[in-house]
Amino acid sequence: MRRIRLLLLLLFGFGIVLSCFGQGAIDGYMKGRGNTDVALSYSTDSYSTYYFGSEERAIENTTQTINFFASHGFTDSLDIVFSIPFIWTDSLNRGIQDGIVALKYRPYRGKFSAGNLSLIGSIGASFPLSNYKTSSANPIGQAATILQTRVLAQYDAFAGWFVQIQSGYELRFNPVLQHILPISLKAGYSNAFLYVDAWLDYYRTFNAAADTRIFAGSGTSYLRVGGTIYYGIQPQYGIFLGGAYTLSGENIGQSTRYNVGLVYKFMASN
Repeated sequence: MRRIRLLLLLLFGFGIVLSCFGQGAIDGYMKGRGNTDVALSYSTDSYSTYYFGSEERAIENTTQTINFFASHGFTDSLDIVFSIPFIWTDSLNRGIQDGIVALKYRPYRGKFSAGNLSLIGSIGASFPLSNYKTSSANPIGQAATILQTRVLAQYDAFAGWFVQIQSGYELRFNPVLQHILPISLKAGYSNAFLYVDAWLDYYRTFNAAADTRIFAGSGTSYLRVGGTIYYGIQPQYGIFLGGAYTLSGENIGQSTRYNVGLVYKFMASN
């Protein structure tokens, strides 16, 4: 029973790691008091078509990322999240990009006959961690500072499946102030050894300015689908594979992304 409990805690903690690859700053699980997750991952994101507004152009680009992630549970209902990515697009454009720091709080968790319902909120920020170039042909980012809020509802059935809806509001300073609406839907299944999910992301910048190439800091909008498979090798660590595809958008590449990573959980002493 202890092995199963530890593996389930690792799977629940793993959810926030997935969010760093396309679904905002939070997910539907809490770390638990005194527990800490760390993860190291690699991803590659490539496209051959770029949407300049609604116009499609034949442009090729590949972005590779190594990401370090950590999350710690202060209490059973309060977590802090960190993320630091190293990104490269070519020999001239590489370096540490934008870090993420967020606080995540669960004010409600209700138990029902067939499962649990959680309501979770988060507030955080994304900001440049290095003085990288933004005026080159393939910059690693736009050096924007973003204030992020998220709210989500997730239902976890005792049978193992779950569903989630998430939205929020973002303020991007780049340097013009921009207003952003993110919406995501997710469904999946987890047990003591396996976690599988599929998700759909919608991201809309309302006052989009002129396009600024990769990452489109001046006004990205997109619709993206993706999924993840995680396997727990031991009670405190495991591996995951994931992928995503951009269905449509503005000021963004029609990209395909693959990622792989390792997760390790430091459990608090009872």
